[in-house]
Amino acid sequence: MTLPDEAAQQPAYGPAVPPQQFYPPMPPNKNLGWVIAGMLVFWPVAIPALLAVSKVSDLWFTGRHQEAFQAAADAKKWGRIAVIVGACYFGLMMVGYVLFIVFAVVLASQAPTY
Repeated sequence: MTLPDEAAQQPAYGPAVPPQQFYPPMPPNKNLGWVIAGMLVFWPVAIPALLAVSKVSDLWFTGRHQEAFQAAADAKKWGRIAVIVGACYFGLMMVGYVLFIVFAVVLASQAPTY
C-alpha cells in the first residue's frame, strides 16, 4: 500500500503574499529654494540655476532620469554659488560703506574752521 503524497494534499496555510506592485521612482528635488534665494540675492549667477531647474521635469517625464538628477544637482550648485557670491558682495559693500563714512568723518574733523 502506498501512502498519498501528504504535501500535495494539505492546504496552503499562512500569510498570503501580495502581488508585486510597481511604484515609479520619485522625481528629484528641484532645489527651487536655492534658485529663488539666488535670484533674490545675486541674479546674474542664478540664471544658470533657473535654466537647470526648468529642465528637471521635462527630463524626468521623458524617462531621462539620470539627466534629471544631474539637472537638479546643477540647479542646487548654481543656486548655492549665487547665494554665496551675493552674500560676499553684500558684505564687501557694507565694509565699503563703513570705510567711506569713517573716511568722511576723519576728513570733516580735520577741516579748518574759519
